[in-house]
Amino acid sequence: MKYRLGLDVGTASLGLVAYELDDQGRPVSIPYHSVRIFSEPLLPPAKGAGIGELKQAARRKTRQQMRLHQRRARRLRKLAHLAPLLGIDPEAVARRRKPHILEVRARAATEKVDLEDLLRIFLHLSKRRGYAGIFRARKGGDMGQVQTGIGDIRKKMDEAGCETLGEYLWHRHRQGQDLRLKGHGLYADREMIFNE
Repeated sequence: MKYRLGLDVGTASLGLVAYELDDQGRPVSIPYHSVRIFSEPLLPPAKGAGIGELKQAARRKTRQQMRLHQRRARRLRKLAHLAPLLGIDPEAVARRRKPHILEVRARAATEKVDLEDLLRIFLHLSKRRGYAGIFRARKGGDMGQVQTGIGDIRKKMDEAGCETLGEYLWHRHRQGQDLRLKGHGLYADREMIFNE
């Protein structure tokens, strides 16, 4: 007996059919068919209407956040291991709150700072390193939100007469402005951190 199998594999279902063929290869009968339906691999939807997020996407997001956290912690540990080599007490650096870290970053651009403050600056920069991704061309020549925000922060730095990102952040702090730049559509890139 000649036969063929047909499969339909979906995200929440599986269909199978076997059909018998005659000598010319045309279907004659269906001796077997089966359908299995599974629950959709989605998380329950949020309070609003709609469907929930894919479980796989939620797991991926959690893994990504965990890796980012681990990388940041690893960078901080490497910097903390430098303190004893430089003759600095790491606990003293961690407790030091004055002068404000942004003031120290702004001063370090133009004048010499002591080793403890320099280590504080490196620890601060290792947590907030700026965007380092690649910008892809968009349809219609539209620049993305991050690329536009990087251009905007550069303009604002020029307007404020600041050469480094640290100086600009200290300027915003003194003006009483919010330091969370993303909320204002401003983004720093890795090049700004390197230049500082």
